[in-house]
Amino acid sequence: MFSAIRLLPRQPAGFLRRWGMLNQTRLIQKGEDGSASSPSPTPAAAAGTPAQSPVPAAAAVPDLPLAGADRSPPEGSASAEQIAATFHAIRRVFSSCSTVDELLAVAERRQLSRTEALLWITSVAHMAGEQRVPAAQVTAHPCYRAVTEQLLQGNTDRQPLHRLLAPARALSELGVPPDDPLLASLITDLIWNLRKMTMKQLVQCFRLSLTAGASKVTGQLRALTQEAIQRRWVEITSGEEVVVLMKHSDQFPAEFVRHLEDRALDAASTATVSEVSRLLGLLAEQRRRPPPLLRALCFHAARQPEPVAYKDAVRTLLALQKLNFPDQMLLEKLSRDLVSQTPSVERVNVISSALKAAGLLHWRNTEFLEAAATWYERHLDSLRPLDIVSLIITLATVNYSPTNAATLIPALIARCGREQLPRPQVWLDLVWSLSVLGRSSADQLRSVLEPEFCRALQRERIHLGARLKLAKLEAYARLKHEYQGPAVAAALGSPGEPVAPPRSQDSETLQKAVLEALVNFLPPPRYLRVGGAPAAGCAVDAEFTVGDDGAPVPCERYGSALPGAPPPAEQPPPGVHRVALCTWSYRDMTLDSVEVTGFNQMTVNLLELSGYKVLEVAHAEFRQQDSQVVKTKLLRQKIRDLVAR
Repeated sequence: MFSAIRLLPRQPAGFLRRWGMLNQTRLIQKGEDGSASSPSPTPAAAAGTPAQSPVPAAAAVPDLPLAGADRSPPEGSASAEQIAATFHAIRRVFSSCSTVDELLAVAERRQLSRTEALLWITSVAHMAGEQRVPAAQVTAHPCYRAVTEQLLQGNTDRQPLHRLLAPARALSELGVPPDDPLLASLITDLIWNLRKMTMKQLVQCFRLSLTAGASKVTGQLRALTQEAIQRRWVEITSGEEVVVLMKHSDQFPAEFVRHLEDRALDAASTATVSEVSRLLGLLAEQRRRPPPLLRALCFHAARQPEPVAYKDAVRTLLALQKLNFPDQMLLEKLSRDLVSQTPSVERVNVISSALKAAGLLHWRNTEFLEAAATWYERHLDSLRPLDIVSLIITLATVNYSPTNAATLIPALIARCGREQLPRPQVWLDLVWSLSVLGRSSADQLRSVLEPEFCRALQRERIHLGARLKLAKLEAYARLKHEYQGPAVAAALGSPGEPVAPPRSQDSETLQKAVLEALVNFLPPPRYLRVGGAPAAGCAVDAEFTVGDDGAPVPCERYGSALPGAPPPAEQPPPGVHRVALCTWSYRDMTLDSVEVTGFNQMTVNLLELSGYKVLEVAHAEFRQQDSQVVKTKLLRQKIRDLVAR
C-alpha cells in the first residue's frame, strides 16, 4: 500500500489520509469474506476490551443517512438525487416556519444531518433577529443546545466554507457572544480554512471578526484575515468587497488603502448603483477625495440602466455635497429617477430626506421640486411640522417657488405654528425662508424680532448665520411692513457691530477683477464708492449713480442708502439711478441654473426695496482671462440694460 502511495502524484494530506483509510477498510472486508486472513485479535480484544484500531472510528465509511448526507455519492445516481430532494425539502420546512419557537421545534421532530443542522442554525438566528428575540433566549433552548452538541461532536471541517460562514455570521448578527461554544467552534474552523478561501470569503470573515465581539479567537481571525487580504489585494474585484474594506480602512495601513483605491477604480465598471452610492458615502465620511476614483464612480453610476433607489439617491446627494463634487451626469440620472419615483412614494420622511439633501447641495432641479410640491399637496393630512419645514427651507435655499405655491404654502403654514416646533432656531429658519419666497406676514416677522425671542436664541449659542438672518429680517420688516420695534442688535447685546457674511477667496478674486474693469469708466471716489461697513448683513461690492442713458453721475453728494444705514441727506433727482454692484462666485449660485441662492436673493430684494438697481455679475459671464477692453465693454452694456428695464 505504501509503495502504491509513493507512485501517486503529490496530493494533499487529507486525500492521502482518506485513500489510506479506504484501503485499510477494504483489507478488513476481504478478511471477513475469506479472501484474506483477518488480523489476529489483540490481547485487549481477547480480554473483552475494545482494541484501539489504527483507523479512527470517524474514518469508517458510513452508510448514507436517509435525511441527507455530508458526503454525497457521485452526481447522476439515484441516491444523489434523493439526497438533494431531501435537503431541499427540509429547507422548505425551515422557510415555512413563522415563529422562532416553531423553527426550534423542527429539531425535536427529526434528526438533522450536519449540513441541515448548520442551515437550521442560520435560519433560527435570522428569524430571531427579524422578530427581535433575545440571543440568550435562543441559546438557552434545549433544541439549540442539542444541535450544538451534535455539531461539536461531529466533524465540520469537511463542510463547504459558505456553510460555515453563514451560521457564524448569523449568530454574530443576532448578538451571540463570541465565547459561545458553537460560535467559537465555527470561527476556529474558519481560521483553519483561511488558505482555501476566496477573496469574497476572506472579506466576510474580516467583517465577522469585527462584529462578533472581542475574544481571543476573534482577534486571531481578524489578524489572519487582515494579513491575507493585504497579501492578496490584487484579487479584490467586486464592489461589495471594496465597500466593506473601505468602511474599515482605519484597520489597514496607508499603503493598502492606496491599493484599495486602485482596485476600486477597476471595480467601478461592474459595481452596482447601490455600491457606488455606499462607496461615495464612505469617502465623504472619511473626507477623502481622490479625483480619478470619484470621476470613475460617477461616470459608471450615471451609465447604469437600473434606477437609483430613493435611499441611495439621498446618500449620493449628501456625499456629493460633502465632497464638493457635483458631477453633472450623475445629477441628471438622479433627477430622472427621483422624479419618476416620487409619485409612488408612501412615506413622507423619504421625500423630506431627499429635499434636505437637495437643499444642502443647492441643487435647483425644478422637476424634482415640482414633483415634491405636488406630493406634499396630495398628502397634506399626513405631514408633520418638521416635514413642512424641510420643504419650505429647501425651496428658499434654492430660490424657487413651485407653480402651486400660492395654495400650497398657506396650507402648509396653517399646519405648522411656532408652538409646534422644537426650538426657536427652527422657527427663525422657517420665517426666514418664507421671507425669501415673499410669503411671510408682519406677525411672523414681529415674532422673531422681539427681544424675548432673541434672548431665547442666545441661550442656544446663536451663530453667525442666525445673526445675519435676524439683521436682514429686521431690515426687511422695516422696509416692507414699516416695522417700528427695537433693533435686533440691541437685543443681542452687540449694538453698532456690523454683521457681514464671510467671503471665499474665489469671491474676492472675482470682486477685484470686476472693480478693476469698472474703474476704467467710473473712477473713485467721485463716481464710485467701494467698500464701507456692511449694513443689515448686505455687503455690496460697490455703489454708484448713473443717468437714464447709463452715463456716470457723481455719487459723492447723495450718500449711501443701503438697508440699515442712516438715511442720506439728499436723494438723487429724477433720471438718476442708484446702482449697487454684487458679484456672484460659484458658491453663490445654485446648481443646474443661473439663479443665485436664497441668501443672496434676499440681499437683492433688500437693495431693491431701498431704491437701488442691482448690477449682478456672475462668474460664468465675466471671464477673467479676457482683456480689459472686453471686460469694460461687458460692464457698460450691462449697466445700460439695467437702467433700461
